[in-house]
Amino acid sequence: VLGVFGGCGELTKCNHQTIARFFNDAMSLLWPQGIHHENVLLFLSDGAPCMVKAGKVLTTFYPKMLHLTCLAHGFHRVAETEHRIHLLNPIYPTTLYLLMLFHIFKLPVFRL
Repeated sequence: VLGVFGGCGELTKCNHQTIARFFNDAMSLLWPQGIHHENVLLFLSDGAPCMVKAGKVLTTFYPKMLHLTCLAHGFHRVAETEHRIHLLNPIYPTTLYLLMLFHIFKLPVFRL
């Protein structure tokens, strides 16, 4: 039986250790008699560095778990890095955006 479980709580500090501990505590709520490590299949998070590191740590304890980050957050991090690199040349990111936009509208799948 497949199911979706999400936890909600407030952390005093936000680092990979507290996130991993919170995830383990949420799994112990789901399985009070003992966590079924092999039944945890997915850890979906945003692309924050602390979440990525927590996902890497948790994959050692949950062997079948796949850590996915949100695609929108991933694109945002790439855009922030690109902006930081080309901060002195503001024309480059705009040109790159226009080229991407032009190619998207040429593809028949993305036509509006």
